[in-house]
Amino acid sequence: MGGMVTSEYRDSAGRRLIDYPRPSVAVDTAVLTVDGDELVVLEVHRDDADAWALPGTFLHEAERLRDAVLRSLRDKVGLAGYQLAGVSIEQLRVFDEPRRDPRGWVLSVTHVAVLRRDLLDVTSSAEGDRLRFQPVDAAGDLAFDHPAIVAAAAEHVRRRYAAHPDPDGLLEEPFTIRELYDLHMAVAPRTGPGQARPSIDTFRRYMTRDGLIEDTGLTTADRKAERTATLGAPARLYRRAGGQPDLVDVLGVRPVRPERARTERRPLEAGGLAGRLAAEGVVPAIVDVVVALSERTPVVAAARPNYVSLHPADGRPVAVYVHKRRLSIPLDPSDAQSFAGEEPTVRVQEVSSRTWHVHVSAEALADPAVRRRTVAWSERAVHRAQA
Repeated sequence: MGGMVTSEYRDSAGRRLIDYPRPSVAVDTAVLTVDGDELVVLEVHRDDADAWALPGTFLHEAERLRDAVLRSLRDKVGLAGYQLAGVSIEQLRVFDEPRRDPRGWVLSVTHVAVLRRDLLDVTSSAEGDRLRFQPVDAAGDLAFDHPAIVAAAAEHVRRRYAAHPDPDGLLEEPFTIRELYDLHMAVAPRTGPGQARPSIDTFRRYMTRDGLIEDTGLTTADRKAERTATLGAPARLYRRAGGQPDLVDVLGVRPVRPERARTERRPLEAGGLAGRLAAEGVVPAIVDVVVALSERTPVVAAARPNYVSLHPADGRPVAVYVHKRRLSIPLDPSDAQSFAGEEPTVRVQEVSSRTWHVHVSAEALADPAVRRRTVAWSERAVHRAQA
């Protein structure tokens, strides 16, 4: 039914809309930012209840939800319109437990907004003595069900940052890999017993492999604030790009993951190899390549959380990364270019000045000629790892 329902409208039972009990509708917003090395939430002191809470307000008649959110951030936090320009304010979900508010039946349509820290300088705000930042994992004894709202907002933001480079633009472009890594680790939950962070090299590979960020061709030496002499070589500068993450591998760079236990490395024999890789979820086309490689040169394998690594028999550095639907082969830049020249279906990624990775998909390996070249170049990678 389009348009606004009039007061004369009656349902099939003859009842008018005003005959039904109606809850009050509120909006509450989790305003998150990174302060130092942790994700924090902005809280407002409620004088009427002598308690801390998220900024919120009741929805006015004929008012849109977003307009109510903006009004609450203006009135409760002191944010001006220009500070909110371009800021993504996302609707989270409705909290509708009937007794969530002691004042009566109130539904809360919750939102999350992630802002740069400098836009939330509460120390200079007229409301500064009524505002505070708290870590999202220790938000304190908040009013109503606001601790649950903070937890839901933090989980939502952390999922986005696990897959995309700084989606809320907290870093100014261009930025270094270290700056991006530190930001993402600040957003991530704290590590607990048996948990660890990905290395910065793993993080770099994920962000650059699928075109999530791109090299600007500049270094920190080109930034005005850093044109004075610094120790070491200047770091490269990147910007966000339009690439999409490989959803199969997103969990490979989880900001917090189970700590890797020592993994047994055993020689691979053709008889039991296929079953072992299949148990790790590796598709048959890739299994066939690895089996053929093991028949040509001695290798050992180690099962990692999201891939199987192949090494020379003496346990030297990784020669091949075996993913479920992709092989990644570390080669010298010249060898990587030669492989790509032979086979245009492969993808080359520059990891460092000495090592490039050649990625071969399971789909490409359906071609027997591609399989033969991949086995040969994988054998070369094993010999390179022995050097």
